Amino acid sequence: MSEIIKEVVTGGKLTLEFDQDKKTITITTPNNHQIVILDEQDALQLQDRFGNLVTLGANGILMQSVQDVSILAAGKVNIAAAGNIAIESKADCTVDALNITQTTKISFVARANTVTEISASGMTSIKGALVNLN
Repeated sequence: MSEIIKEVVTGGKLTLEFDQDKKTITITTPNNHQIVILDEQDALQLQDRFGNLVTLGANGILMQSVQDVSILAAGKVNIAAAGNIAIESKADCTVDALNITQTTKISFVARANTVTEISASGMTSIKGALVNLN
């Protein structure tokens, strides 16, 4: 069993817990929202009473949500990675913008198992050094 060195509980049931064996510090609110510092695991955790969890550690940042995740910005949103970026959905994926520009350095592939449609209410242009329509 873990030896709790010190636990401070306020009259409002805010708890600050120091665990010497696990090398953790836990802050808990009456509604069971928690901030946990896990020194031996080199991690920080932020969790609410609904089960939403953010973990910061050696492998990066993990966000787990029991419902939706929304990112709202008054300015730009930029996503950059030194490695690959993957977007996966078990349902539809929708991108809605004034204009969409995709640029690649080597190749661009758009593939569908059933139907592929390219359409515009205005002019549609397909250009290339060699265009193969099959």
